[in-house]
Amino acid sequence: MASIQINENHSGNVLRLPVGGEVMIELKENAATGYAWDIENLDERMLDSVRAPGGSPARSLPGAAGKFRLRLIAKAPGETSVRLKHWRDWEGEGSVTSRFEVTLQIAE
Repeated sequence: MASIQINENHSGNVLRLPVGGEVMIELKENAATGYAWDIENLDERMLDSVRAPGGSPARSLPGAAGKFRLRLIAKAPGETSVRLKHWRDWEGEGSVTSRFEVTLQIAE
């Protein structure tokens, strides 16, 4: 089945995939600072999502950056957007430092 890997550089893109196809989103994050990626919008009627284990920090030092990974599996045809935000959830919307969005066009 189709499998697409995307990162920060793909924000704003439109991707096409078949039902059953997968998208792996991998974004840089440093959760030790309290800032982490979170799902802002995801249509669960069209997509299953699985948070994959984060990548190891580049160096094994406290506070070293890691990766946020989200695996999406297309389960119904149509068009949908997936939006993520990088924030400190306890500080609310004012703490959002960036957003990531991709549009998925899913075909049978």
